[in-house]
Amino acid sequence: MNALMELFSITKKLYDHVEKPLPHGDERDAYLEEIAALLKRREELISNVEAPQTEQEKRIARTLLDFNEKLTRRLTVIQGEIGQDLNRIKQKKSTGRHYENPYSGRTSDGVFFDSKK
Repeated sequence: MNALMELFSITKKLYDHVEKPLPHGDERDAYLEEIAALLKRREELISNVEAPQTEQEKRIARTLLDFNEKLTRRLTVIQGEIGQDLNRIKQKKSTGRHYENPYSGRTSDGVFFDSKK
């Protein structure tokens, strides 16, 4: 199998994988690890691919470019979802800290300074 066909195979597998909805919990780690492994393998293959020579190779290259655009959009969406989850966790953490120690922050009432000596 030449590098272009192998690249197409890995790209198709990656595309099929990212089209699945982002799972929650422990499944999410495995999902993201699979994406990372496929992206790493794809990166290695891209560096080995030569310019397409035949008409069939050119067709495959155009298909790869289409897949690449779709992958970029989907990975951006996944990154956004993960960012929202991180913000939600950060908010829960700060809210939890506030309930544990409600007097740790500044007071909003102001401060009185006694000027007598």
